[in-house]
Amino acid sequence: MHKSQRRGAILQGQGLAPFCIMIEVLSIRNVVLIDKLELELSPGLNVLTGETGAGKSVILEALGLALGERGASNVVRHGEAAAKAHILVTPPQHHPAWQQLNKDALLENLDSNDALLLSRQINAHGRSRCHVNGQMVNLGL
Repeated sequence: MHKSQRRGAILQGQGLAPFCIMIEVLSIRNVVLIDKLELELSPGLNVLTGETGAGKSVILEALGLALGERGASNVVRHGEAAAKAHILVTPPQHHPAWQQLNKDALLENLDSNDALLLSRQINAHGRSRCHVNGQMVNLGL
């Protein structure tokens, strides 16, 4: 496929659609200034707005943590033992995530119609734990 054709297919929603995942819920606890937050996102465009210092960057940082970005103990809210971020997603049936989970033997009780809960916890000492549907996984997954 020629570059201009590929661009047209992507613009028409045909190129990346099988690989897109809609984040349904983002749950945050004890991340920087946020005590507890649960965002339910709708299909389509979701926009975070607010004044400077309202916490938009903290929400994006928590999303990054849940998706496996590097985190440090400074994300843990002052006085708390750990910061937690969870996202709930339902990848399409042929999404590469299912292949990866199957390869890593994490699909024992899952099928491709199930939702995935991706969780990350970082304690005040900087130690991190990652889970997929409650099962511990390494950060590289």
